[in-house]
Amino acid sequence: MIQGGKIGITFPAFNEKAFRLAALKTGYVAACLIVKEVPRTEHAAAVRAELMAARDRDRGEDYELSALAQSIQVSRTAANPVPGEIALVEMTEADGSTCFAVSFNRVFAVDWPLDPIFIREAGASDPSEIQS
Repeated sequence: MIQGGKIGITFPAFNEKAFRLAALKTGYVAACLIVKEVPRTEHAAAVRAELMAARDRDRGEDYELSALAQSIQVSRTAANPVPGEIALVEMTEADGSTCFAVSFNRVFAVDWPLDPIFIREAGASDPSEIQS
């Protein structure tokens, strides 16, 4: 216990661009594993192009995220982790709407990054319920 004096803490500023790119990459790779293929759609190509552009930029170079990368949401739960589990899940938003996400260990989830048609192929029950 510190009883007097000063203490200093330094830490890097939160990098939202890196956070969103990491979420997009993680969600994309996991979604490919779930559907057991690398999708060849315009939307999937846009995800890959975003990730490759980030990879190929010079370190320290600023860049703009696409609307897709900016829109990626990450959720966290208080559930007990299930190590190694990656699953397609349907999530209920605060407003009652639903969306699909990739769940990691039942602890955090990333928005489904692929075309909605792949949700059906990965096991969603009714294609009319798919939100794009």
